[in-house]
Amino acid sequence: MSREDVSCSCPKASDEQLIDLIVEEVKRALTSTPLRQAASSRGVPLIPLGVSNRHIHLTKATFQKLFGESQFEEMRPLYQPGEFASKHTLAIAGPKLRTIPGVRILGP
Repeated sequence: MSREDVSCSCPKASDEQLIDLIVEEVKRALTSTPLRQAASSRGVPLIPLGVSNRHIHLTKATFQKLFGESQFEEMRPLYQPGEFASKHTLAIAGPKLRTIPGVRILGP
């Protein structure tokens, strides 16, 4: 179903406006007090991230926070030149603290 198929009396929003609304909602969820309290009570650092198709991209600084001084270990190359799937995976927890195990890190 496309956006055009939905009948609504609300004003039309552009794709950019919808993306801005989604980003703001994610920011609100990440800064919500219950989520921060639950994570901090478990000693878990909160790191904002995006996950797509069960893979994740990390900055070098975030990778080092999670894995120390170790380097990305290449598991296999991807179709994009210079990109690879890492041997490293993460289990991530969402806003309701449900985990998604085995999320592959892509590099570099």
